[in-house]
Amino acid sequence: MSGGMIRAEIAAFDALAQRLVARARAMAEARAAARRAGAGRWRRAALIGWLAADPALSATLNAIAEEAPLRASLPWLAIAASASADWSCKTHPGREVRIAVELHCRGDGPGSAGDLVAAIESRIAALPRAQAGFAVVTCQFLRARVQQRGESRRAILLEYRFRLLAE
Repeated sequence: MSGGMIRAEIAAFDALAQRLVARARAMAEARAAARRAGAGRWRRAALIGWLAADPALSATLNAIAEEAPLRASLPWLAIAASASADWSCKTHPGREVRIAVELHCRGDGPGSAGDLVAAIESRIAALPRAQAGFAVVTCQFLRARVQQRGESRRAILLEYRFRLLAE
């Protein structure tokens, strides 16, 4: 190879490297802007709104809330905990969000709220994939826990993982 060809190849590689660096910076800036603007951020209210929009659940539950209601008679449903981590890809900012919803109800037997839990699970599974500002890529049930609390009260925790991408 001649010196001119080597210099031309080095120049081409330098140009490619500069384009890649510029693209990486642009992607990082876009992700930061999306986070600042809230795009791609899970809105807990989207899940609560979806559950509250179900006529059967709304008729059965006295409250469907983002946090435990201060004054609501049993049964009620609220988000008990949530956590998120980055789940971005090359083209979109994203989040992996874990949400635990907790149903508080009365019942003496372990299966006393079985129909209600099944209705909540099927409603969450039917969450529309297209949401305002983000798309639900996956919705996966992780675990459930039932806890007996005094006076024939039960707390049923349902934990889900959602993987979301900003649009």
